[in-house]
Amino acid sequence: MKITESTLRSVIKKTIREMSHDAKGHFVRREESPGLGGINIYANNPEIRNMALACIKMAEEPGGNTRGLFNMCIEICQKNPSMAEYCLHLCKVIMCDGEAGLNSCCECIHRICECEDCCAICIEYCSR
Repeated sequence: MKITESTLRSVIKKTIREMSHDAKGHFVRREESPGLGGINIYANNPEIRNMALACIKMAEEPGGNTRGLFNMCIEICQKNPSMAEYCLHLCKVIMCDGEAGLNSCCECIHRICECEDCCAICIEYCSR
């Protein structure tokens, strides 16, 4: 299944809108949003932390260029469609929280790196 950049963007925007409201339709502030697991992965894993920081920097490029982050997620989803949930959450956290969402970014990267091929894609993009 191929995912285009525009399709991924629209899915991410829709997911962000859905995730920013609870079941009753109330807006949920960032600190009330649960992470994927709530554990502090990056404290003992500098490789994951550095990849998460690199992903955040990709989105903070001058002019708001998020192409690198989206391209990475497209490649990951093409390689392993079951990683789409983590890619979406990664993009949501980066776009909404930036460095304040570092722990959640680390959790997503950790999950993505459970797939060896997907981890190789992350490493490739994060080392640029």
